[in-house]
Amino acid sequence: MKSLERGLYVTLVAHSTEIVGPPQKLAKFLIRSRIFEKVFIIFHPLAEYTKAVYTTMIYLDKARRVSKILHVPTRVSSNILTYLIQMIITPLLMIPKLRPYALCIGADFSNLLSIAAFKPLFRRKFMVIFYVIDFTPMRFTSKILNHAYIAMNYMAARISDVIWNISPRIANIFKKITKPEKNLIVEVGVPLEVYRKVREIALRKGSKRTNTIVCISHLTKEKGIDKLVEAIDIVRRQIPSVKLLIIGDGPYKPQIEALIKKMHLEENVKLLGRMSYEEALKKATECDIGVAPYLPDPRNIAYFADPTKLKEYVCCYLPVITTPVTWFAKEIVKYNLGLVIEYNAFKLADSLVRIMTSDISLFKHCVRTYSERLIQESIYLKAMRRVICLSKRFSILLA
Repeated sequence: MKSLERGLYVTLVAHSTEIVGPPQKLAKFLIRSRIFEKVFIIFHPLAEYTKAVYTTMIYLDKARRVSKILHVPTRVSSNILTYLIQMIITPLLMIPKLRPYALCIGADFSNLLSIAAFKPLFRRKFMVIFYVIDFTPMRFTSKILNHAYIAMNYMAARISDVIWNISPRIANIFKKITKPEKNLIVEVGVPLEVYRKVREIALRKGSKRTNTIVCISHLTKEKGIDKLVEAIDIVRRQIPSVKLLIIGDGPYKPQIEALIKKMHLEENVKLLGRMSYEEALKKATECDIGVAPYLPDPRNIAYFADPTKLKEYVCCYLPVITTPVTWFAKEIVKYNLGLVIEYNAFKLADSLVRIMTSDISLFKHCVRTYSERLIQESIYLKAMRRVICLSKRFSILLA
């Protein structure tokens, strides 16, 4: 897709945390690609998951030089009030020069609504994409709050021109309330630059075994880390040298530390804490198996979302063990990328021993082949092409 030479801008408005997620990957793609001449990015701090207090605006010119950076405090003690402030700040940051936007992407409903509500103020029409990252119909325990959350998401879906759904399950929900053809599935992938680096490490490692298991995770109860630790206690009876590396941090860390101590697993289980995205994948590539034992709870956001770590394991050429919670679990079974097991410490231990004591050349071949589908840049390029093909209005705008 060639560069556009008519001064058209693309804008991304999203929330950020300390963890690299889809918005950060999309921002990096927009900055590095030449699909649009100029790029305008607004990142708001996600109140529940970061201590940051400033909204960051970055404006990059045609040569991708950062010509303007602005930090605006938008974080207050109330999370709801924080989001309201951010919704007001967004159009105020966009309006000053009335830039000729071609495409505006709002990641999550609040960012989409803040763009769409002020669309009439702009001199030029532009497309609005609703990038749905983590929608789930059972987000809050409060029925009133949950109904409001669903209503806002449905409103954002209806007024947007195109919906980028991060998983097939989310797409199926929004297809019921909007035109099916405006719903696209835009999965999470691994950036090409990172993919090439971990692939090189994986190829050097080859079939060498280290009896090491990796779990990259934000440490919450829903991620099933406690079951994984219990499984390691069972596995070490057959494979005493087994090691589990847990990469990540989170509120459930004290409970995990207590469990490790209780089971005397200090030599077998290592909590490595938070690492940079690239460092985490390089460390994972040194291991034999990637594990993600999600808790089968209907409120688990992993059911509707597209957890990245399963795909990251595949890109590290690791066979994957997971529970049948995410949509990607079906891909694991279909393409022989690993094992899908019940949420049970004994089942998990059995599957770990099975892979660690058998020939895994077939798994390795399958994950190596499938990994080429997961390059993030290819996924976003395909999505951009489909946006242009779907919308006559967008085609006219770029004509």
